[in-house]
Amino acid sequence: MSRSRWSLRLRVRRDQVLGTARAIEAIDALFEASGGRALAEGTYLQRAWRDAHAGRVHAANDPERALQMYGAQQFGHKVDPGMY
Repeated sequence: MSRSRWSLRLRVRRDQVLGTARAIEAIDALFEASGGRALAEGTYLQRAWRDAHAGRVHAANDPERALQMYGAQQFGHKVDPGMY
């Protein structure tokens, strides 16, 4: 795979994890502003909050790993293609 394609894949991963973090911040803000009723099991907001946080802990959404690989590639270091 060409260097530009690897570069694109790393940028996409970077954007994915940053987008996930922003989505979590947004759902947390909505949840906090909704008051105690948002905690009730079965409410849409409680389900959305739980699902968003469950997705965040998936390995594909690990910001430390994705950003470390992106930064290493930007500084010219070799990044193992199997890592992303």
